[in-house]
Order: sequence, then C-alpha cells, then structure tokens
Amino acid sequence: MIDIHTHILPGLDHGPEAVSESIAIAKEAAANNIQTVFATPHYRPGVYDNDGLAVKESVLDFNVQLRAESIPLHVKSGHEITLYKEMVHDLLSGQLLPLEDTNCVLVEMQTGDTFMQIKALFYSMQLEGYIPIMTHPERLQSSEETDEPLYYLVSHGALAQVSAEAVAGRQGWRRQRFALKLLRKNLAHFIASQADSVPFRLKPAYEQTAAVLGLAKARELQENTKRLLVGSPAFVEPPEPLHKKRVFFKRM
Repeated sequence: MIDIHTHILPGLDHGPEAVSESIAIAKEAAANNIQTVFATPHYRPGVYDNDGLAVKESVLDFNVQLRAESIPLHVKSGHEITLYKEMVHDLLSGQLLPLEDTNCVLVEMQTGDTFMQIKALFYSMQLEGYIPIMTHPERLQSSEETDEPLYYLVSHGALAQVSAEAVAGRQGWRRQRFALKLLRKNLAHFIASQADSVPFRLKPAYEQTAAVLGLAKARELQENTKRLLVGSPAFVEPPEPLHKKRVFFKRM
C-alpha cells in the first residue's frame, strides 16, 4: 500500500518530536504492508515554515536511517499546504513541494477560507499545471455562489482525500458516514492515514470501504495511489452533488 499523507518526519510540525518516534511510525507502517509514504509536513506561514529544501533534506536523512534499521519503507517528500495568497509563486520557486515526482499538491482549507478565495487559488494552480488534492473537504463551506463547493471544485479538476481514521470509524459514526458518502459520490479520490503517530488505520479503512461500497471501489482508491506514485492521472468518476435537490411539481 501507499500512503500519500503523513506527518512522519521528526521535529517539523505536530508530528513526532524525536527520531525514535518517527522510526516507531515507520515500523508500524511497514507492519501494515505499507511500502511507500509521502512525508507531508505542514506549511503554514508564521506557524510551520518548513521550506522545500529542509523537507527534502529531512526525507533524505530519514531514508538513510530506515535503511540502517532495515525497515522496508520508502519515504518521499511533499507538503500539506495551508492556502495563502502567494502559494503558487512559492510552488514555482521550490519553497513549497508538490508530492514528489508528481504535479499533485496537498492543500489544507481552513474554516475561514471563502469559496471565492479557494476557487481563485485552485484556478491559478491549475494554470501552472498543478492538481490540488484537498485534505479536509469537510471544512468547505457553502457560499453565495454555490451551496455545493466540493462538487463544484471536483467538477473543475480538483481532487480530495479523506482520513483513514474517519473511514475506519475511529472519529465517530457521523464522520465515518460522511467520509463514506464522499467516496460513494466520487467527491473523494484517496484515503490516507494523515499519520503523526501510531497506529495506522489505512488497512481497516480500505476494508470498511470494501464492506460498504464494494471491493471494486476499495481497489480503485488503492490504484489511485499507485497511479499517483508513477505520475499517472487518478481514476475520476463523474462526481455527484452531496444533496439531492427537491423537485416540486405544479398541479395542473
């Protein structure tokens, strides 16, 4: 398996503070049949200022440590980027990282982000050839422009990732039901652990997806991570709105 969103690197964000903790996470990942993870520390201006070069160096050092420990896990670089005005410029300069060897960028929305701001930034990213992958789609708020912002953004080329913890039911039944609904309506295209500690929930999340939505759906989601790893486009089925609109018929 491949995990596209982790906070496995030590001392960069809310993840592990010590290398020993990162090694424990890596051992847990390998024990759960995960072969590759993307280390995606936060980039949030003024809070987590992890520039691209520092992340790449940390990934390089950590891979050396994994080999020394004989842990069969490979780590690739990336960022989880909180949206901000200059982010496209900083992606182009290398200060921010897409997922390594891809044009996909993990982006994190905050509850205060407006739909107009998100739409404008995504459009600018896409003009430069980047594909945004939204990491917290539940944070999107309706606006005057649309009451289905996620449906709009996915319909216009963005992708989304849901948390393995949510799908596996570890964040309560409401979040589980919502995460599965996003997958069912083709409004999310990846499951990832978002791991900053042990245990990993990726395997039970795929098992729950297979149980509820069918084995083909679970395999499609895993295949998307494999396609991302080699730079191929994700499978994207036509999205459906989250909410069915009521149709009122006029009596004749």
